[in-house]
Amino acid sequence: MAQHRTYPGSLSNRIYSINPVHPDMADIAEKPTNIPPPLTRREPATVRVDLETKEIEAHLDDKAMFRFWTFNGTVPGPFVRVRVGDQVEVHLKNPEDSWMMHNVDFHACTGPGGGAGATTAAPGEERSFTFKALNPGLYVYHCAVPRSLFI
Repeated sequence: MAQHRTYPGSLSNRIYSINPVHPDMADIAEKPTNIPPPLTRREPATVRVDLETKEIEAHLDDKAMFRFWTFNGTVPGPFVRVRVGDQVEVHLKNPEDSWMMHNVDFHACTGPGGGAGATTAAPGEERSFTFKALNPGLYVYHCAVPRSLFI
């Protein structure tokens, strides 16, 4: 069984958590308090979301490394705050030095694949799609490139 460690002040038992214990290691964990402030506007707006895939090697523990797929350098990627009725423009950039194709799939987005098909980008490509926020709540997203594209 894997041995887990906890560090004072850490919100996780993973070594790549936000903490000063291993400053020489890549830190890909997003701070759980890093969320956009509440929206004060009452009218719908167009909200642009810029996401860049970054493949970053970071430690799983003292000995094991993993090449994480991040959005804007963190896991999870940045949180996005919109209002019901907003038009959301999602722009995805996959840098030339990526090893893999990437895309973004918003679970609460209405439409096929939540944008995954429209944003599938090879290294060096940029893709985008637009959706209207029809429902309140959290719009979880992740990379959803089909396994067949890896072979």
